Amino acid sequence: MKQVKNMKYRISSEFNITIDYPNCIVDDPSRIRNGICDEISGYNTIQCGWDGGDCLIETYPDCYVHNPSKLGDGTCDGIEYNTTECRYDDGDCLVEFPTMSESNDRSNEILSTLLIVFGIFGFLASVWDIFRKRQERDAPTQQQQNIEDTQQVDRHTLVLTNIIHKKVYSKNKTNDSSETISFPHESIISQRSTRRLLSIHELPEKFEEEGVLNKDNILVNISLRNDHTSLEENSSRNINPKVCPICCEEYVKGDDIAWSKNDECVHTFHTDCIVPWLMDHSDCPMCRNDYLCLESVV
Repeated sequence: MKQVKNMKYRISSEFNITIDYPNCIVDDPSRIRNGICDEISGYNTIQCGWDGGDCLIETYPDCYVHNPSKLGDGTCDGIEYNTTECRYDDGDCLVEFPTMSESNDRSNEILSTLLIVFGIFGFLASVWDIFRKRQERDAPTQQQQNIEDTQQVDRHTLVLTNIIHKKVYSKNKTNDSSETISFPHESIISQRSTRRLLSIHELPEKFEEEGVLNKDNILVNISLRNDHTSLEENSSRNINPKVCPICCEEYVKGDDIAWSKNDECVHTFHTDCIVPWLMDHSDCPMCRNDYLCLESVV
């Protein structure tokens, strides 16, 4: 039989099985109290006095188990062995506690881990707080920006609605396979320019009819005639329906040309050139006449 680790069995002595254990029924009574713990065949029972005392451990006199060899075998056995009387399976069921230094090291590791975790959470909380405050601070700015963007869109729509703009196109090809460029604004601007020049020529006659120009008022006469000449020169110099006054480039096929609905204005521009100006102004940058005619719209 396997001897139990560090176990010392009680010393056997002479006995009478029929007297000492009248209820012990075994195949070989001579094995009772023979100095060997028989763990099988009903010898190690309470009726047989735990094999006549052979299976009683001197170290744990109150530990009664069916297989004493399991005590201290390195495996934590069942409830029968894991008792106070059997010293918790002779220590097999006891948890090995760490030493003080090991415990301190583990505590320090846990503490360090917790400090790192709390530090990360604190950093994230600070970043979130800064982000939240910035969002709250920028909220009015963003709202104002949205309002301004809406106003810009409305203004842009208003500008395009209150001007005339069309694309330069080409007429039918001639015999020499060259294209003839057609300016959609040319006839309208030409008519306006003609009316303007006629009105300039009529100024002296109007003043003569009203008696402003006469022989006795020679200084006024000279001044008005000089103004008339200056207006005529400026008119012929500033009006060129084939060139954009802003970028100074000639209109070509595909260009979008804009001009005012106001008959007093004779200036045309690239739509992309004049719209930025009209986003902040309502007059013509050349003659200062009303370019958008917003009052008539209202």
